[in-house]
Amino acid sequence: MGLLKLRIVRFGALIHLPTAVGLGLSGAFPLCMRSQVLSLSFGLAISLASVSAFVFNDLKDVNVDRLNKPYRPSVRGEWSRIEMERIVWISALGAAVATLVLLPMSITLFTVSTFYLVGGIVYSRLSEVAATLKTLVAALLCISPFAFGILEATRNIELAMSCILVGGLYFSSREIWMDVLDFGGDFRFGLRTSATVLGRRYATALSRSCGYAAIFLGLAGSFAVRLIGALIFSLVAAVLFVIIDSLRLRVDCKIKRRILLLDWLVMAIGFAGFWLVSGEVVF
Repeated sequence: MGLLKLRIVRFGALIHLPTAVGLGLSGAFPLCMRSQVLSLSFGLAISLASVSAFVFNDLKDVNVDRLNKPYRPSVRGEWSRIEMERIVWISALGAAVATLVLLPMSITLFTVSTFYLVGGIVYSRLSEVAATLKTLVAALLCISPFAFGILEATRNIELAMSCILVGGLYFSSREIWMDVLDFGGDFRFGLRTSATVLGRRYATALSRSCGYAAIFLGLAGSFAVRLIGALIFSLVAAVLFVIIDSLRLRVDCKIKRRILLLDWLVMAIGFAGFWLVSGEVVF
């Protein structure tokens, strides 16, 4: 029961973030103590800020989640409100400390970590005032550690911008698809999400369009750099996305949510390709 309660911090989603960020920075920087401390601090700051934001979002959306996500620990009563608030504050404090460690080493990563920590709280508040903006804010938050980690490691603005474009489209696709799955509860509570504003049919089309655009641009970029490893990663990510896309249109809602978790695998593979290119840029 104790381990099951830890589902509230969404380790399935978090594990790719610090792992990818850490591997990316460590692979691009020389193997020295400074690079390892920088990599670890950045990954830890983003990880703890994510935990804080996720749990805070669960606190704010508990009534909507009773309809959309009744399996959530916050809805099932596995965690009390006081316990969840403690997780939010402890995680936010840990993220703030890790962010401060970055200040003397990298103003870029310090700024990104600060933006991520504050943005996570703002994201959760948007459901009350402008839920439609949550998609854009979520995409910016998710892509910022990857893109600016690459920028810090390579000093290559073109590569970082490519990461923002491809990753931003893919994260937007995922967020819009989540709005489609949450349509019932969001509509009942009067939330203006992409699905309730556009309708499920058009929101689904927009989600798929963003996803395929990201895959196409990723493949095009891999061909452009002429790096076989990056091309292989892009092809694997593309095939996996096509499989996921075909499945999620043909199964019931509960299974669709489980399939949605595979999106993180596509992201991890895709960003592994970006860091492979980053290593070539540096070395």
